Amino acid sequence: MSANATGTGQGSGTQNDGAVQPTKVRAHVAAGGTALQNIGRRLVNGPTAAAKAGCSYRHWLRLADGGKAPPGIKLGALRRWDLDELDEWIANGCPPVSRMGGQG
Repeated sequence: MSANATGTGQGSGTQNDGAVQPTKVRAHVAAGGTALQNIGRRLVNGPTAAAKAGCSYRHWLRLADGGKAPPGIKLGALRRWDLDELDEWIANGCPPVSRMGGQG
């Protein structure tokens, strides 16, 4: 496996701000077929989410695990946070996040 296969983007010449670029997914269209649709969801890693919230990465994980910050999304072994959800959470004054009734 090469050094860039880890997804860090280091040395690949690409900009890596921690955000996962929007992906294309298969979705049904009204006509009954399938098509590729850009879902536009921007996901960030823990250190980027922590920087956005103004705290250390370790403190960010404590907040998320304690229900005081958005829990994030598990993608296999990875944990990512939706950038729009983070912006909304910060704009609302960083209220505790309820874990009842599903995610967020």
